[in-house]
Amino acid sequence: GLQNGGAWDTEFLDSERAAARATGYMGCLPQGSDVAELYRGFFDFYARAFVWGYEVVSVRQGRRKARSEDAFSSLLRLKDRRLHLEDAFTPNNNLNVVLREGRERALRRAFAATDAALRGGRHHSFML
Repeated sequence: GLQNGGAWDTEFLDSERAAARATGYMGCLPQGSDVAELYRGFFDFYARAFVWGYEVVSVRQGRRKARSEDAFSSLLRLKDRRLHLEDAFTPNNNLNVVLREGRERALRRAFAATDAALRGGRHHSFML
């Protein structure tokens, strides 16, 4: 990552040190979970839990919230019943602008298909 002064911190790690460092990044996961669970949870969330068009994903706030929240009053294209992703650096910018509606429908279908495959134990085809 970037260090003070904008220089990149680069180093070569052996596999044991790399695994130990990666484990440190996993501190945000619940106790006893692993990367595979995080992977499954990502697709489960967007395929089944997230309410498209009515919720906003906000990295800045670290959670999803209803689009009616005051925090999103200046978010562009908020009335559209589409995916709403708040830009963490420019909070009024809705990152859904990069997806045309047809592409967004395809993305939703892909989330649902991947979630169904993972639930059905057909995960190997998605990992290749």
